[in-house]
Amino acid sequence: MVHLSLLLLVTTLATLSAAATSFGGVNHYFLAALSPTERQSIISTLHAAKVRVIRSFVRPEDAFDIEKGNAKDKFPDVESPLGTFDAKILDRISGGQMASFVVATRREYDSGPYPAYMKQRGMDWGKFYTGPFLRQAFKTRLRTILVSYKSKNFGWRSWSQLSEVLFGIDLQNEPGVGNQQDKLIGTGWVCDISTHLRSLLAPGIAVATGGIGGGLNGSNNFPDEVFSCPAVDIISLHGYFSRSSGATSAGQPWCNLLSSSAPGSLLARAKGAGKLVMAEEWAYNKNSGNTGVKREDISAQGHALNALGIPWTYWDVMTGNEE
Repeated sequence: MVHLSLLLLVTTLATLSAAATSFGGVNHYFLAALSPTERQSIISTLHAAKVRVIRSFVRPEDAFDIEKGNAKDKFPDVESPLGTFDAKILDRISGGQMASFVVATRREYDSGPYPAYMKQRGMDWGKFYTGPFLRQAFKTRLRTILVSYKSKNFGWRSWSQLSEVLFGIDLQNEPGVGNQQDKLIGTGWVCDISTHLRSLLAPGIAVATGGIGGGLNGSNNFPDEVFSCPAVDIISLHGYFSRSSGATSAGQPWCNLLSSSAPGSLLARAKGAGKLVMAEEWAYNKNSGNTGVKREDISAQGHALNALGIPWTYWDVMTGNEE
């Protein structure tokens, strides 16, 4: 059963998606943990609304029975302990979901087996990006998910071959989040992992950066190395904008960032490097004021991105509380 709150949100997104010059999509980061009936109902509703892509996560689903008002099934991480793999959550993600997906792995430095490994050795989480052993372990994790795992719902093919349903793979969700990208930038991790993914994936599946540094703050989502790395296909932007701070609408910050094609601008640099810019996370931000402006703020941002020709995936669609 699809709840009224989701239907109202999807109605707004449907108008935007239908008008998009590229495509419109949504995030649902724990879609695989919902019951099969609820999951398929959501996918069917989104499909009817002409939503083109769903972004979801590979992450452990063992912390909560209910999240954001949604009842969930529990699953272990795909890897626990380090180097030992369990395909249950992968089976759920690919379990008959006929949808186009962007897949991100959860921030491994704070979930799954990696935090325990680093804590035992007195490592801070920046070592996830700089430690040779951990980087190789992460590459093994990606290879196991994308190549070694075979989906029974797609003729026992690996995810790396499913270009008909996989739009792209993020390096990770928000590498170096919390404006801590100094632990990441300059380490070679971004291009190393991008190149590794490119070697695994069919040509029709994109390599996306996943929102480096978390929410947009200056140029944190697009450091120089995303333009220079040949294996990067999509520069992912994560923007949580509102009408606060003098903006006349929630869409104005997107226009300020993306309307210029002058030399040195984000779009000019991306075009010159052959990269697609994508608003991978954007949302209604309660800083705009009371909830009565929610539909207006969503529409303002969606129309701005459409007018700019920027593909987008809204954060996020939930049958409970999305905020």
